[in-house]
Amino acid sequence: MPEYELGMREVMKAKVASPASFIIQKLLINEERKSEWKREKDLDAVRYVLLHVKASRKYNEELKESILSAPRKWRKAIIDTTGKNGIDLGL
Repeated sequence: MPEYELGMREVMKAKVASPASFIIQKLLINEERKSEWKREKDLDAVRYVLLHVKASRKYNEELKESILSAPRKWRKAIIDTTGKNGIDLGL
């Protein structure tokens, strides 16, 4: 499985298996989080990774394809969460 390295500030790097999968997973679990702080932390992570995804045609296409091929219930949850939180996936 390829790893994608995303620079976070200058002191920290995060490796994720797939930026698209990371974004989708964080959006799907967001409403399940009991802690407001954790929900916000996840949304901040989504926003950050999304900046890198949008800058890459490859990652952007991967995200689009992953969302469009997801089950309808997942797509609805993703759209609801992004809509409520002002996140533009650029689809």
